[in-house]
Amino acid sequence: MRRDDPTTASEPPSDRVYDGVGVIARGWLHSNTVVLPGPAPAIIDTGYVTGVEELIDRVEALGGFPIASLATVLLTHVHSDHAGGCAELQRRAPARTWAHPDCAALVRDWDPRRLWLEGMGQRMPRFRIDDALTPGERVTAGGIEWELIDAPGHAVGGLCFYARARKLLISGDALWRDGFGILNIPLEGPETIALTRRTLDVLSTLDVELVIPGHGRPFRDFQAAIARARRRLADYVEAPEQTARRNLRASLAFWLLANPGVPRAALERLLRDAPFPAGPVAPLIAALTSSGVLVERDDRVYPGARLRRLD
Repeated sequence: MRRDDPTTASEPPSDRVYDGVGVIARGWLHSNTVVLPGPAPAIIDTGYVTGVEELIDRVEALGGFPIASLATVLLTHVHSDHAGGCAELQRRAPARTWAHPDCAALVRDWDPRRLWLEGMGQRMPRFRIDDALTPGERVTAGGIEWELIDAPGHAVGGLCFYARARKLLISGDALWRDGFGILNIPLEGPETIALTRRTLDVLSTLDVELVIPGHGRPFRDFQAAIARARRRLADYVEAPEQTARRNLRASLAFWLLANPGVPRAALERLLRDAPFPAGPVAPLIAALTSSGVLVERDDRVYPGARLRRLD
């Protein structure tokens, strides 16, 4: 493989078990997957559609059970990087898929725009939601009781899973070590900012020693992460143009990882039609290249080394 091929990992796989909870960390194209073994094995989130075979291999190795015995797939939300593997897992295993009631409505209606599948070239095969995860209730998976925390903002139907006895939070894209998932204000509306603020307020009251985020490595500096997320949220009000550029770069990074080796002309078209304002295309591509976000070769573009890091 060529060195700038995104299928060549720049870091070794990061699969670890934390107090009986397995974590498969795969970077930015694929969400992290939490593996909960036991008599009725479960996972939380599946990653993007292109990584299902890799996911199955790593779940079986880390969890110690065949994928055919998977009983439950729990979802933090239904964006393509978190739920893209659901359809194939439903075909390969008897697993029932559980998500927030608002996610169930999105999946039932299957509006590509509301599912964030339009505008940045994302793919997600259609799947079903079998059962609802109602915020405020509890669910047992992997022998652990999880409190379901409503986490709107980044995603309609966002959920966090909190194991109070273990002081463990699975935060999805509601909280990362250095922020949270982008807020798609053009689609979801300006109230997204207030919803995100409310989510951070709720999370900040929890007693947490370990966070398993939707992307990036698990971390322990919980309150510091909350403070960083609040500063990032303030940028949406105080520096909207800067934030729009950051969101464009994040969307572009996902697109590059999902579509390695596309012609540069396709990238230029994408930037001209992007839901976040891109400005002049040529200097933007030059800046992305110099910062390691993308690599150009033979009039084609690939993800740069910066995008293949886990953090």
